[in-house]
This record gives sequence, structure tokens and C-alpha cells, in this order.
Amino acid sequence: IVNSVSNKIYIGQTTQGELRWKRHINALRGDYHTNHKLQADFNKFREDAFEWSIIKEYPKNKDTLLLEEARTIVKFRKEGKDLYNLTLTIDQVQLLEENK
Repeated sequence: IVNSVSNKIYIGQTTQGELRWKRHINALRGDYHTNHKLQADFNKFREDAFEWSIIKEYPKNKDTLLLEEARTIVKFRKEGKDLYNLTLTIDQVQLLEENK
């Protein structure tokens, strides 16, 4: 998810892109999204400032998706991109350690 005004990014993974985007939008519209930074900017910049896209497709394997999501977050942070992602999950940290 990209904020076209601030260029801030939220990285996520799913096997159902359109449905996941609709869930994000519904939570944001309802002002109950679990990511408070994303919610605050949605409230500030409004819905038209946000769009989603698929960065890359991977096999529909839970561990692969978690690992690639974590790798993308780490890569984007190293590149200095401003992210909405607050933390990595314990599972993601373990996968990163195991797949160095």
C-alpha cells in the first residue's frame, strides 16, 4: 500500500490480493485499522491518497510469503524508504535467521 502524498509504504503478503485490500480499506474507513500509523495518515490524507499493488508474486507457501515479506521490509528500510510496517513477527525473524 502506498501513500501517494508522502510516499510512505506498507508491505504485506497475501494469497488473496483484492480481498486483502478490501479488508484494509474497510478497517481504515471504519477507523479501526490495527496499524495506527497507517490509520492516522488515512484519516489525514483520505482514501484517494492510497493505492495498492503487487510487488512480486511467490508460491502460495506460508513460510515463503512470511520470509519474502520480511526480506522486503528489511530491504526497503535499508534503502531509506519510509514504511508503515511497525515490526517483524517472531516467525519472520526466525525465518530470516534460518535463511541467511
